[in-house]
Amino acid sequence: MRYRLSIFFLSAFALFFAGCGDEDVPFVSDTDEITRFVTSSADGRELFRADSLMLEVDFTVANGTASYIDIIDSVTRTIDVDIRGPFDFGNLGQLKEAVAVVNDLFYVRTLRADSVFAPIVSRTRLLQRYGYFLKLGDDSRPFLGWKLYGYNGFGASSAPLNVSVRTTDGNTSFIGDDRSLTNVAKALGMSYIKLEDIEEIENGSTLLIETKSLSPKKYYNLLSVASSAGFVTTPMSAVDSIHHTVSLKMSTTNKRFWDIMMIQTLKDSIPAGNLVKAWCIPYRVKQ
Repeated sequence: MRYRLSIFFLSAFALFFAGCGDEDVPFVSDTDEITRFVTSSADGRELFRADSLMLEVDFTVANGTASYIDIIDSVTRTIDVDIRGPFDFGNLGQLKEAVAVVNDLFYVRTLRADSVFAPIVSRTRLLQRYGYFLKLGDDSRPFLGWKLYGYNGFGASSAPLNVSVRTTDGNTSFIGDDRSLTNVAKALGMSYIKLEDIEEIENGSTLLIETKSLSPKKYYNLLSVASSAGFVTTPMSAVDSIHHTVSLKMSTTNKRFWDIMMIQTLKDSIPAGNLVKAWCIPYRVKQ
């Protein structure tokens, strides 16, 4: 009987001290934290927002003989993360790098605005963006130390246009196509612009966007931006067969630190709504 009681107390003693050990810490992955940065951080939400980018808008194609309207039904998002390294970043030290590929797939119906009998064309339009991350801190820091270091609003393919963006007061001008991506990842094969190099636009500025097509094919272009009239998507005016332009006043009350404008280039053909490419142009909001 004493033997059995000794075994009982020894077992209870061992279990007590086992329970007093370190608590299990749940595993958190770098991939999950980079994804959470895109969806939850202020920088991620602003630079990768999908809301108010594709809005209903009237436009004309085929030499202005028909008027059309886009109706946005829904959007689905996927985020893929690739991590490499560490690599030598000079003064920054040995760091891991990562790219988050953010794909937003918009489901769009395009219909004739001037006829109830014309067929409705349903298509998807892909907006692809890259975030370039460096692990600048350790696992005890927010998002396991991953910081958004660079941005690519164009995705895997080049823009079909040369784009210039400038304010009419002459204080700001910059390139709005992939020529602005002057930095290259160590191993991930992507180009990006450093966040610190993104240009600043003052609230209330009047902006002039001019495009030049890189193809003899005829395109029409839609611009989405936070304007003084709220979020708008507006057709760009054709200067000739390859040049388009639009001028508008920016929002006077934009409270974001970062914002984006988006260009959609579509084929000037029937049926309408056939996307060539959509991409985002980032800017810093001067408060």
